[in-house]
Amino acid sequence: METTNKLSSDTKDAIRELVEINADSRKGFEKARDLIAEADINRLFAAMARMREEQALELARFIDLEDPLDTSFKGDMHRWWMNLRANLSSNESLAVLEEAERGEDEIKARYEKLLKANPGTPLSGLLHAQYRAVKSGHDRIRDLRDRMRAAAAAE
Repeated sequence: METTNKLSSDTKDAIRELVEINADSRKGFEKARDLIAEADINRLFAAMARMREEQALELARFIDLEDPLDTSFKGDMHRWWMNLRANLSSNESLAVLEEAERGEDEIKARYEKLLKANPGTPLSGLLHAQYRAVKSGHDRIRDLRDRMRAAAAAE
């Protein structure tokens, strides 16, 4: 039987992926916060960055990682693309929100995949709680993006 002290290698690999994508997401929200002028969205991104850091650190306690807040090449490329889109767009805030929502789709999908593949792990409670937070953040960003799109279309 799998316990938190003796996780299977598949579960450990999946947790490593979640730690990495949470670290990427944290860095992405920090970058997005620097690119966007709206104070309310800035505060949201700062809160999301803190939440993702906490999630990465919570998960990292269950596996051996040197630096749980290390980012991936894929995450670095996503942040570069977000920066480029913001600089080339006539509506920087909308471009940043669109990229943030795309990143949220990715992290949400990773949690869903892990929860589906490992339904009875000793970490299920933590994973479900984190997934609810991820889903909530995704929905808030999606709604902000949709409102900003509608406002831009009305202009």
